[in-house]
Amino acid sequence: MRIIKIIIALFLFISCKDQVLNKNIDVYRFDESLRVLDSDLIKDEVFNKKTSTGDFYCFYFKNMVGLDIFDMHDNDLDSFFGYSLFLDLNMEINNVFNDFSGFDKDLDDAFGRFLYYFPDKKTPKLFITVNGMNSYSMITYGDTMICGLDMYLGKESKVYDYHHEYLRFRFQQRFLVLDALENWCNSQFNQHNNSQNFLDQLIFKGKITYVLTKLFPNRSLEDILRFDDHQMSWCEMYEKNIWEETLKLDYLYSINQDDYRDFFFDAPFVRGLPKESPGRLGYWIGYRIISSYIEESNSNLIDLIKNQDSQIILLQSKYKP
Repeated sequence: MRIIKIIIALFLFISCKDQVLNKNIDVYRFDESLRVLDSDLIKDEVFNKKTSTGDFYCFYFKNMVGLDIFDMHDNDLDSFFGYSLFLDLNMEINNVFNDFSGFDKDLDDAFGRFLYYFPDKKTPKLFITVNGMNSYSMITYGDTMICGLDMYLGKESKVYDYHHEYLRFRFQQRFLVLDALENWCNSQFNQHNNSQNFLDQLIFKGKITYVLTKLFPNRSLEDILRFDDHQMSWCEMYEKNIWEETLKLDYLYSINQDDYRDFFFDAPFVRGLPKESPGRLGYWIGYRIISSYIEESNSNLIDLIKNQDSQIILLQSKYKP
């Protein structure tokens, strides 16, 4: 029996390897570069276009820091570099992410799988890490992906003392590459996202979650969903009740996103459901529907993403926990 298990494990390992194309994502540690620059050097980058990252300086200061580099004095930049939050986050980032090589490899593997399943799609030309000053964890900027390392310092970091526990859980390094791929999938598949109501969002987020299970075959479902073990167990134990109660809320064709926001965003629990229900529960419900749909239709991932008829997908899934 042990030999059979070893053979199966080797087969799965080889299968996973076959589904990874060679892809090297260029990583630029902007957070490190910024630590050694002064206001004169930064303005030289921006105004004289000395490097290809000059435009990014403008984007970073305007959208992530809230400063317009074209409408500020040198002492404004100098004050920013002496700002206590900027310095504290820099120190934490340097301690936690002194070695980024493990994340670099995980990005290469995940985007290599992405290209295997979606050969006509693009991957980021550049992955830039920043001190985002608590603005964004992941954001796309054209063909560039920007990662705020200050949002992945670990749930025990004192930087997050003012955050609720359910948010602190999300600030773990193990979610960094998962967040990157989810963000990129959302941007690449958005043309096939015709979300008009709750059901549309349920199906689209289910698709994204299902794709992530293929891009991260060695990661647990709870990690992919950003649940803890208790939340995952609760969902599996009460799947039938969750679906029944969701239907009773009468959200299925609702277009009022305020009613069902907790289903798709981080929250302490989902309003209208038990306190044990995790935020982003809609990702799990959608994933279960999509899994059932794939079994019933034998659809491939490309056709799955292109199919925008949420009602047909739900009906053909025969989802009935």
